Amino acid sequence: MARDDQGMTGVIGSGGPSDPNDASRRLLESAVIQRLHARIQQIVAEYGWPGKALVGEDGAHAAWLIVQHSDEDLFFQKRCLELMRLAFKADEVTAHDLAYLTDRVLTGEGLPQMYGTQGVGVLSLDDEARVNLNRLALGLEPWRVFIEKRRNSYQPWLPEIKPD
Repeated sequence: MARDDQGMTGVIGSGGPSDPNDASRRLLESAVIQRLHARIQQIVAEYGWPGKALVGEDGAHAAWLIVQHSDEDLFFQKRCLELMRLAFKADEVTAHDLAYLTDRVLTGEGLPQMYGTQGVGVLSLDDEARVNLNRLALGLEPWRVFIEKRRNSYQPWLPEIKPD
């Protein structure tokens, strides 16, 4: 499921607005997302959150990835977030996955992020301090370290972070 989800990123990202295959690519992306979403809903309904003990670390991360990209169903994302919060306390979910889904749900609700994982992530120095406290509580690195690693590894379009 995770390979299917991530495979869509490469397929969809390769076309531009004038690409004649753009509409068919979007239809393909939508079909894959709908199929993955339906399957993860079945899994969660049957087993609860598929944590590390049930599906291994890779499987738990894959489950998070599918839910993370289920933006068309914020209610389901919120339900999974609650399950993940409980699973995190039992070491069944990573801090990374919990932080990302938390911010995805908050962003979907139009609220400020807690961990600064979506887009730029922080809006001011005060916001950065708040985000860093939240990240510290989960055992995550400071936001600037996180965003620099992200920018350097796979998103060179992100603006460079310069010291104040």
